Amino acid sequence: REFARRLYLDLTGQIPTLDQLEKFLTDPAADKRERLVDEILVSDAHFEFFATIFDTMLMGRKDRKIPERHKHGWNAYLKQVFAENRPWDQVVREILLARANGEQRGHLWFLYERENKHQEIAESVAKSFFGVDIACAQCHDHLVAEEIKQAHYWGLVGFFRRSTNATSDNGIAIAESAVGGFDDYANPLLGTTEQLSLTFLLRGDVHEPRPEDPAKQEDNESLYIQVAGEPNVPIFSRREKFVEEILKDHPLIARAMVNRVWGLLLGRGLVHPIERMDSTQRPSHPELLDWLAEDFRQHGYDIRRLVRQVVCSETYQRAFSTGPSVAGDQLFAAALARPLTAE
Repeated sequence: REFARRLYLDLTGQIPTLDQLEKFLTDPAADKRERLVDEILVSDAHFEFFATIFDTMLMGRKDRKIPERHKHGWNAYLKQVFAENRPWDQVVREILLARANGEQRGHLWFLYERENKHQEIAESVAKSFFGVDIACAQCHDHLVAEEIKQAHYWGLVGFFRRSTNATSDNGIAIAESAVGGFDDYANPLLGTTEQLSLTFLLRGDVHEPRPEDPAKQEDNESLYIQVAGEPNVPIFSRREKFVEEILKDHPLIARAMVNRVWGLLLGRGLVHPIERMDSTQRPSHPELLDWLAEDFRQHGYDIRRLVRQVVCSETYQRAFSTGPSVAGDQLFAAALARPLTAE
């Protein structure tokens, strides 16, 4: 009973109906738990609920623009991701490249809702997809997580600096300029000023020639590829370079998603908090995190398979402890009591 209730709540946001519960409890099959998991994971209720959960995870609860998200297809896009079991690395590429595919443009909303606030975009990208909080590196290198540099903060801003909200014949769009965005940033601790380079954590620089005087750079049609009914695409697209040279096979993409799903289903991440996957937060089970991340990557970033692995594990299926935890919550010795989420 406890397993069925937990599973339905975690995967559909609802407790089982009396009929669903009775069917499960009276099933004599030894593999009935695995079969229930498989049944729920291909249900419309699961697709709807995970779309709602990931909307919150990626967009937050503050100033939620619910009607606009439905109107512009963001929620429908997320539901389609889970219904089709679209590979997670493909989803991340679609959202951050932000190019429309015919009338399919729900994925554009992640950038569009942030209304050209490029620092907010960079901070959201780092948290949502890499599991790293880079906000502390805006004015100087991170004082505790030494691997996070100020150059990483402004480099990530730079990849999206030329992007602006636009409209097309088919609806919303994310345009991108071919010029500009050669910003300088100050380090008040050192009293220095540095030139922005296109770079990010665990990656080298993406080369882009810097004009002698960026202020005199002229924009013209020869710098773009013409796209019918959509904003023109720069021949040198910073967003495209980000997807191709920074995002592709980045080790944190798999690790962050594995940790996020574990935290969602177990009540606590293997790295906790889940958006602090830096050198200051040691995983509670480093070998498990390494194995899950590599397994997730090796199996094509299969979200459904990952969720199934977690909920079919002995760890997920443990009962609640009625006494004090000897090992501590971080060791997952017993199920953690969790409040219901707003979703």
